[in-house]
Amino acid sequence: MNEIKEQFRQWLLKENLEKDKAKLYVDVLKKILSKDLDAYLGYLDPLDKNIINHIKAIVLKYYEFSNANYELDRFTIWDAIGYYENVIKPLYHENALINEEDKKGVELYLYDGVDHFLTSISLRDVYEYIVIFNHVVFSQYYRDVYDINEDKQLFINKLEQLRKNLFNINFEDVALRIKYRVPRKKIKKEVLTNFCQFLYDTTKEPKYNMEKDRRLSDVENENPNKTRDGNFKESRPITGEESAQVEYYPKSKFVCRLRTDSEHVLTVKDLAKIFHVGIDSGSKVMDRFRSETKQTIVNTFYSISAVNGCLALYHNYNKAKQLKGVNYKREGYKFWCGREKALEILGIRKQAFYNRVKYNTLCINYAENAPRYYKPHLHALKKAPNLIKIRIKNSQKTSKKIQK
Repeated sequence: MNEIKEQFRQWLLKENLEKDKAKLYVDVLKKILSKDLDAYLGYLDPLDKNIINHIKAIVLKYYEFSNANYELDRFTIWDAIGYYENVIKPLYHENALINEEDKKGVELYLYDGVDHFLTSISLRDVYEYIVIFNHVVFSQYYRDVYDINEDKQLFINKLEQLRKNLFNINFEDVALRIKYRVPRKKIKKEVLTNFCQFLYDTTKEPKYNMEKDRRLSDVENENPNKTRDGNFKESRPITGEESAQVEYYPKSKFVCRLRTDSEHVLTVKDLAKIFHVGIDSGSKVMDRFRSETKQTIVNTFYSISAVNGCLALYHNYNKAKQLKGVNYKREGYKFWCGREKALEILGIRKQAFYNRVKYNTLCINYAENAPRYYKPHLHALKKAPNLIKIRIKNSQKTSKKIQK
């Protein structure tokens, strides 16, 4: 153990870490391993496969502790169930020697605009408590938690009592807040990341290469904060004659199949991407469309059907003057432009555009007062006799000004 620590210290110094910080890293490492791997305190062979698996599990644990707090409503809780079941829960089943330094390091709250403390538990137990919360509060059944011990029964009793007390809100609109209260989790994550890099450089054992570790990637990219947005894909691209359309496509690879609503899954961030507008404009488009939403205390979700209806409504192919020789099947937003570019293509000024051209253009009007125009249509429209006359007049006026 002492030999490994010294080698790690020397490696840190070679990586240009200051002496005091290198000493701190070694001290922190010793405390981590003494608590999480006490069975191996006197023996630490980095090539031992059991040691590799246990150290990696500890690293993953502290990466999870470094994730921000989670707020789970009746929609997003399904992603959390899949995540804890498939990513976090296996850490403990596969690595029985990991001790619980953080036995009460996870705090659970019912949130209705105010935090109502429920309990403090171990990371090991979070999955079962989420399943219970989902069943008791949201009346959404996933699977039984068979070991209803005294602590879990107290948790259930608190939820039932809050249901009686919080009569001024729809109880199904509340959220479960998960907060990690593990001390010094940031520095522990840094130390363990460096320790694995040191072991990889020293042993060349691929399993220490955390950059290519699938489960570490899952902790960083599949956690509930990363899968709240983006649960859709484009099912039809925008063209000159048709609006784009989207469909439900779960972002999380661990999404629970029992998710009850795959229609209301779009967030404000999603609307901005779908409509190609600013973050504030996306919801305004839907307000103009007068679409219904499903709201909880922490999220607002928009309907995929309503979004597709809105995409179609504000695409004016059927209202625009259709011109011969124009290919209206060009796919993608690269064939659309804003007003300034439209004026540049047509070679006219703003006043002439609004007086003579605007109502003949093919546009999408997703951002109010900032429509986008179909460029192939503009290039054909440019050749119209009335626009040619306007450009000639503008040219003559410019020439006269220069002569004066």
